[in-house]
Amino acid sequence: MTDELAARADALADEIARQRAALSQAAPGPTRLDVPGRMAALASAADTATGARWSGHVAAAGGFDARLRDLAAAVRTAARNYREADEHGGVA
Repeated sequence: MTDELAARADALADEIARQRAALSQAAPGPTRLDVPGRMAALASAADTATGARWSGHVAAAGGFDARLRDLAAAVRTAARNYREADEHGGVA
């Protein structure tokens, strides 16, 4: 059961890595709204904020696949420790 859980965590990490790559390629471009006066400054600020927010989401997604890979490794380690304990009649 633990081996299956670790394999699923690895598969999910792979999927998240693919999704992150797709997000990176699909980043929103500048809006370049043609608006007069103070509205132009507001449009520019909104464009800048949108780009920064998008980059933040992509960067945050980058950590998820690594965390899942760490989880899979920890599950495998725990499974190995449980098997060794069972082979030796329990923990001393």
